[in-house]
Amino acid sequence: IEWDRDNLTPPRFLLTLVGGTHAPPYRSPADPRFEGVVETTTAFFDGTLKDHPERLAAIDLYVAAHGDRFRLER
Repeated sequence: IEWDRDNLTPPRFLLTLVGGTHAPPYRSPADPRFEGVVETTTAFFDGTLKDHPERLAAIDLYVAAHGDRFRLER
């Protein structure tokens, strides 16, 4: 992660799943973090690949509303 911080240029996002285990947040809709993984990943791809910068701002809003499950570093 330190290398990423030192070498990658924006847009660079590090999303930490607070209390998340290795696979369930990414594969199991029953996991309380699954929805956030889907929402933030889709917003990141929309913002970067589809050139919709407002979707990048949506990541900040989602994380702020769900701070008990997610931390965001830009």
